[in-house]
Amino acid sequence: MKKGFIQVYVDIIKKDKSKSNIGRVYLDGCKLLNSFYKDRYGMFFKRILIASNFPKKCPIQGVSTSP
Repeated sequence: MKKGFIQVYVDIIKKDKSKSNIGRVYLDGCKLLNSFYKDRYGMFFKRILIASNFPKKCPIQGVSTSP
């Protein structure tokens, strides 16, 4: 496995139990993880690392997130 993609589906379930897909997003999981520590919430996520097992870097070996 070389990449860690995350798929997010947004569906609406109507009263008659029918389902309508209104969105689908593919995210690169490693880039998403790295972005947690670079934005204004980075301080919050660094505090979470102290008491959790949240990964500090991409858990998939051989994947580089640098451009």
